[in-house]
Amino acid sequence: MEAQNIIASLIVIGAAAWLSRHIYGVFRSATGKKPVNTCGQCPKNRNVVNSDKVVEIQEKPAAEKH
Repeated sequence: MEAQNIIASLIVIGAAAWLSRHIYGVFRSATGKKPVNTCGQCPKNRNVVNSDKVVEIQEKPAAEKH
């Protein structure tokens, strides 16, 4: 084998290992044994007790004409 083929094979094997690890992590988190990496603000995070923070947006009052 030429050096170029060896290097390309190592890159492909490394990418396949990285992808396999991340796919395994997704399936493992879906089973509920490992929590999904989410922030504490997300309402879909199972670890958040109550995230009912509501912010009301109001229109600015019309500027009075002089």
